[in-house]
Amino acid sequence: MSKLAIVGGKSVRTKPFFPWPVYGKEEEAQLKEVLKKSTALIGKRAGKITEFEEKFAFFHNTKRAVACTNCSHALEIMLKVSGITVGDEVIVPSYTFIATAAAVMRCGAKPVFIDIDSKDYLLDITLMEKLITPRTKAIIPVYFGGNIPDMEKLNTIAKRHNLLVIEDAAQAHGAKWGGTFVGNFGKAAGFSFQYSKNMTANEGGVILSNDADFIEKCWQYIWHGRKKGGLLYEHFLITSNFRITEFQAAVLIAQLGRLKGQNERRHKNGLYLDKKLSSLPGISTLSFHPKLEIHPRHLYILKFDSSFFKGAKKHQIIKALNAEGIPALGGYGFPLYKNPAFGKSDVINPVAEQACREHIWLLHNNLLGKKTDMDDIVRAFEKIVENREALAEVP
Repeated sequence: MSKLAIVGGKSVRTKPFFPWPVYGKEEEAQLKEVLKKSTALIGKRAGKITEFEEKFAFFHNTKRAVACTNCSHALEIMLKVSGITVGDEVIVPSYTFIATAAAVMRCGAKPVFIDIDSKDYLLDITLMEKLITPRTKAIIPVYFGGNIPDMEKLNTIAKRHNLLVIEDAAQAHGAKWGGTFVGNFGKAAGFSFQYSKNMTANEGGVILSNDADFIEKCWQYIWHGRKKGGLLYEHFLITSNFRITEFQAAVLIAQLGRLKGQNERRHKNGLYLDKKLSSLPGISTLSFHPKLEIHPRHLYILKFDSSFFKGAKKHQIIKALNAEGIPALGGYGFPLYKNPAFGKSDVINPVAEQACREHIWLLHNNLLGKKTDMDDIVRAFEKIVENREALAEVP
């Protein structure tokens, strides 16, 4: 049995994984087009924003798209345009980034935190109806890590109670469930193009919807309250500037061209890791619904059994994996509702609490490599399992 690298052994891997972001001549060509058109006439739009919106909507088989500053704003805009306001309640998962609940609060509404399912770390649909009150107006399913809950069941419950469904697809670019792409399961969906995401322009966001009137209202909100076809200095709402730039849109056009192939590789490598890692004692992989045809694996999430690992803490396992050359992450240290920004909370979601203690994250670019790269990940986990007694020595 080889010794753990963190206590003096040899690392499984020394070379870096697949770099992120991926960029090349496609991005350069797109950016040059913007520069040439901008210098030809100061203030002239290069048309890249519209081009990207049309191509992103077409890729996801939705009718309309409007780009914006980021997905945090996209969530807020979708809720505000939908009429969510003071006194309303919106159900959100307790295992997600703060933007989901913060968007609700910025509308003056109350986020109601729902626990997650231990099998997939997505919101537990069986708990939905217990949380619905006369004030509940919407639910935001978060496609965490690119995984998708049973949207047929979720939408059945939402329809029964007349709830708005807003998809938080920040991590699910190009995900496909039951023959349908994300962006088609609710009123609208928001996506992120922050630097770690599966498509990136360092920042940016987009809203997808099949409701043309809804998208027009989102556009108006994003573009300082203007109306399409109206005068340049004619404003109908007091909002602000939530526009994406032509440069970001240009980069995203190039990024979109790689998405299908990258998703297919991540999906395939994810299945390989599922098979290999799930066979190890003390390690569990998350499940996904059989109807999820394309899992973009923004995060590859595992959980470990702390009792099997002799009480080892998450940070000790993460440090040991990092020393073996595997860039594993510890993710959230506590559920969303425990953030100081929300004040004191009496919410207790036990599955989310446990997930935050026992999860391990790998980023999507780690799944863009070859089979040999996946085998290195497997070997590192095998080594951790074999040397679990030594993890107590990790500071």
